[in-house]
Amino acid sequence: MAFYNWRVTGSPVRMGYQVNRENYAVAPYFLMLQPKPVPAYHHAVMQRFYQEREMKGFREERTVSGFVRHLLLKVDDLWLFYLSSALTVPCLALLFNWASFRRSCRFRFPLILAALFAVGLLFQTWTMAHYAAPATCLLFLFVVQGSRYLRLWQRRNSGVGATLVRMIPVVLAAMIVLRVAAAAAHVPIEQAWPRGNLERAAVMRNLETTDGKHLVFVTYSSDHDVNQEWVYNRADIDASRVVWARDMSDSENRKLIEYFGDRRVWRLFPDQPRIGLTPYSPSASN
Repeated sequence: MAFYNWRVTGSPVRMGYQVNRENYAVAPYFLMLQPKPVPAYHHAVMQRFYQEREMKGFREERTVSGFVRHLLLKVDDLWLFYLSSALTVPCLALLFNWASFRRSCRFRFPLILAALFAVGLLFQTWTMAHYAAPATCLLFLFVVQGSRYLRLWQRRNSGVGATLVRMIPVVLAAMIVLRVAAAAAHVPIEQAWPRGNLERAAVMRNLETTDGKHLVFVTYSSDHDVNQEWVYNRADIDASRVVWARDMSDSENRKLIEYFGDRRVWRLFPDQPRIGLTPYSPSASN
């Protein structure tokens, strides 16, 4: 990571994401911080994302009702991602034995770590399930301890607790088999994951098999979905076979066309019903 940071930003301890946020973001990471001054955006799509969309979420979470609503959504998201139904059982056993668990010297330090980590997530403006990944080991430590409590639970000497503990890995294994079988049989058992911008990938493959180098100007409509991005390039832009750029008017586009004088120039309208490349025409950008 240090080598990567050094090659991208010039410093081994400065991440590319930091540069991105410093140049474009207005809303801060944490709710107790104040928004930054609005930078000069050169593209409307960037302004809609950083100044309007992100700031809207930030302002909502700074209200009591918005904070509570987003907190419940965060808890639900984390629970579904890390625990779901099977691993919830030992967590309930841990809660029923909370008094003895809290007094245990062995778990005092893990509890302090978990509390600090939870506070860090609590006041974040945005939280996704993978943000909590560094604390996965803590979570499963608590799951294992909850399973130990559950195993000791006896109901009229029936050993029901031990049976439940044995069933947990069986249920988890069965869920894996079910998901693999459903994928093999093409049976949808959950919401489909977004597959990315497949149209751009198809255009890219077509250009990479065409002779010469290419420069593509992308013209977005006013209601373009900011999550469906077309304009991004390889690290070494000048040496890339295909360079993507946003349409910035004829005069601004001309600067880039002159810089890449040895390239075929194209225009693309991604928000039209039929997506395709057309030779660049200056009059079409107005």
